[in-house]
Formats: sequence, C-alpha cells, structure tokens
Amino acid sequence: MKVSLLVFVFLSFVFVSACNSRSQEIEQPAVTDPHSDVPRKDILCSSTPPIKDTAKLEANLKQRGLITEQMTEIEAEAVVIEYIRKRQQAFQDCKKGSQ
Repeated sequence: MKVSLLVFVFLSFVFVSACNSRSQEIEQPAVTDPHSDVPRKDILCSSTPPIKDTAKLEANLKQRGLITEQMTEIEAEAVVIEYIRKRQQAFQDCKKGSQ
C-alpha cells in the first residue's frame, strides 16, 4: 500500500510539473523581428563630389594622424592622393556589388 501511494504521489508530481512547464511555454510570446514589415531599400552607393581643393582634406588627415609633421610635402600629398584613390575604389566596389 505504501509503495503504490508513493508511486501515485511521484506520478502526480511528474504530471503536474509537466503541465506547468508546458503552460509556461505557451504563455511566452514568439520573438519576431520588429522590422520585418518595413520594406528594405537597396543599398545606394554614393560618392562625394570631386575634390578641387585638398587643403581641408589634408587638415583632416593631419588631425586623424595619417599625415605627420615629419612628412615632407611630397609624402603628405601622396597620402592625400592615396586616400582619394581608396575612396573612389570603395565607390567602384560598391557599384559592382550592388549590380
């Protein structure tokens, strides 16, 4: 009698805990992307207009540490030209990737 009572209590505990865990699963809302209904735009590649005066760009590169005071004028100009070339190349790569 004691054994059957213990088995009954154990099985009751298992069933109750199983039902409880199932109800917790149901109550949790499904996680969805809040932006799934927003239409996606294609990535637009944009480029800056051609640089006519590189003085501002050179000052910006000095501020960022790409041009140092120890560099000659020719080395500094080479850094500016390389920076412009990299920006143009990034624009070309973007256009190729979006087609």
